[in-house]
Formats: sequence, structure tokens, C-alpha cells
Amino acid sequence: VSPARTYDAWPAIDPTPGPAAWTFAVVLFLWTPPHFWSLATYYRQDYADAGVPMLPVVYGDRVAALAILGHTIPLVLVSLLPIAWGAGWIYAVCALAGGGYFIRRAYLLVREQTPSNAIRSFLASLLQLGLLLAGTIAEALEVVTAHGDELQGVVSDLRLAHGEDGVDAITRVQAMLPTPVPA
Repeated sequence: VSPARTYDAWPAIDPTPGPAAWTFAVVLFLWTPPHFWSLATYYRQDYADAGVPMLPVVYGDRVAALAILGHTIPLVLVSLLPIAWGAGWIYAVCALAGGGYFIRRAYLLVREQTPSNAIRSFLASLLQLGLLLAGTIAEALEVVTAHGDELQGVVSDLRLAHGEDGVDAITRVQAMLPTPVPA
């Protein structure tokens, strides 16, 4: 099985979620609490004044900071799983850099619960997710560029196997391919 089928391009043909898609769903699930708790720590007094029971309002900044770090570590570990399923060095660098920075900012928030550390933890969460998405897109572009001929073969196989029934899948694959250079 080619790298194009195991990681990036295959969902264009078979949209059944695979391990990478489920991993990203879990990443988003784990990312949400430390992202919003960091922001809630920064705006704790505003939430308290409005009567909104956010974690730092109900349990204090120290508990919120520990919860942020406690969620950030498994988030980063889960975000590294796509490497085991075929993501390459670009994704790995993005996941490690963004995840490492988010853990560092969460740790500094545990050490000292200040508005400055809280907003930096929040911004680190944005950077971490942005780098994961950028790494995923860059890997997909690299795979399509490196395996364009192979993907063209998949399109041909689909035409032979499915005739007109495969037109939607063929169109999705073709949209991913670089424009062929005329001979």
C-alpha cells in the first residue's frame, strides 16, 4: 500500500474515516478545554462578574492551570499518533514544535497564574492547532506532488472498475492532482 493511500489521498476515494481522521477528532476534543480554560483564566473576573461558572471562576486559577496542563500533555501525545500512520517529517516538526510550545506555556501558567501567562497559554493553543493543520496540509501537498502519477493510475482504475458510478470519486481525486504538463 502506497503512502498516498495510507495517509493523505485515500479519503478522496473512500471517505470512511480512518485512524488519522479519528485522531484529529480526538485532538480537537482534547484541545478545546485547555484552549478555553486559558482564555477563561485571562478573563476570570469578567466571567465572575457575569455569573458564568467557568473553571477558574469556580475552582480558582491554580486548579484551572493544573487542568490546562493535564489536558495539554495527552493532547500533544495524541497529536503525534499520525506519525505512526504515515505522516512525514513536515507534520512531525509542526506537531512537536506546536505541542512543545503549548506544554511549555501551560507549565509556566501552573508555575505562576498571571493574566500574561494565561493569554500566552491561550495563544499557544492557537499556534499548536494552526501548526497541526498547516503540517497536515503541507504533507498532503507533498504526497500529491510526489505521487501524482500513482494517483492518476488510481483514477484510471476507478474508471475501469466503476464506470460512471466512480465519477464523483474520480473528480475528487483529480481535483487533488497537480495540473498535468502538456507533452
